Amino acid sequence: MVSEKLLVKAHGKGTFVAAAKSKISNSTFLSFTENVTSMGKTLVTKTIRVTHTTPTEHQMHFFEMATQEPLIMIERLRIVDHVPICVETSWFSQKFDSLEHKDLNGSLYSILQNDYNIIPYNGSKTIELCYASQEESELLDVPRGSALMLVEDLVYDSSGTPLHISKQVVRGDKFKYALK
Repeated sequence: MVSEKLLVKAHGKGTFVAAAKSKISNSTFLSFTENVTSMGKTLVTKTIRVTHTTPTEHQMHFFEMATQEPLIMIERLRIVDHVPICVETSWFSQKFDSLEHKDLNGSLYSILQNDYNIIPYNGSKTIELCYASQEESELLDVPRGSALMLVEDLVYDSSGTPLHISKQVVRGDKFKYALK
């Protein structure tokens, strides 16, 4: 049962029933909200902060910026079926500064489509291992230093214009991605 991931062994503690994991399928370009909703689960989003930041070189390159212009940074906690699953940070160019005056406790993609007439179209995704910082451990209710998934998306609109960068720090014990 351990090999089938139905049970989990914790050295010095015993054997426990494994928690069920939600599964995200990325065969089509869907938002986190659309993926969770398609699984029949309940999603709650809580905005942590909205601020302006100085872009990194990586961000300047993605947004094709010749000079450093502040980016709007949106940090949110994503909660699936009452379990904190993900801390999501998104960066947008100044073109989207009015986002800071919107209710961001729902789907950003719905706001982009309804208020800006922009549909996220394609992009790239990288997934790697990271460890919970103090803030992430408190928000996700895991011990500091716990292994988490770090998912970075570089997203373009339908005309190929850079739209946003997002970084999701996701609990791997409660969530998994399926890529096709």
